[in-house]
Amino acid sequence: MYIPYNLRLAKITLSGIATFSTALPVNTTIFKTELSGASHIQIPSITAKNVELTQSGTSICKSDIKCTNLDVDMSGASKIKGTINANNINLDLSGTSTVTSHITCNDIDVDLSGASDVALTGKANKVEMDLSGTSTFRGEKLNASEVSGGLSGCSSADIYCSKYIEMELSGTSQLSYSGNPKTSFSASRTSKIEHN
Repeated sequence: MYIPYNLRLAKITLSGIATFSTALPVNTTIFKTELSGASHIQIPSITAKNVELTQSGTSICKSDIKCTNLDVDMSGASKIKGTINANNINLDLSGTSTVTSHITCNDIDVDLSGASDVALTGKANKVEMDLSGTSTFRGEKLNASEVSGGLSGCSSADIYCSKYIEMELSGTSQLSYSGNPKTSFSASRTSKIEHN
């Protein structure tokens, strides 16, 4: 389905191999998506107060997002690509789902399990993460002021931090960080912490 004009969209629900594409930006108050199967949406930009993206299967969302609050819930092998400008970002990923984005935000909360993968560039004031399984957080080009959270299993995180980092590591998890922040670490004998 191709829509050649702008709509004040509130919700998009797609399944199977359905595709939604619009050439013009979406501007609304609350925007939600529910994508499953191999569905695919492509929107140049989404501007809203609250954005909620729910994806499963091999679904894909491509858009630049500007909002106050962004909530993302992903499973399967779903993907999100595009820039994100938000006050608060919440990413909850499982399976082999991936998010690749340049972000600008105040607070971001990242919860990864399975073999999920998040790759972020840009700037964030506070980053809180909870990684398990073989999940990966790639934020070496994300300028974060404060970082906290925990890594377990075989998960790994790579991040730049300028002020303060507090992390708890267990299992064979690995943390690589750069910058010169104050640090507070609790780590098991089999986990690894590296300062670049």
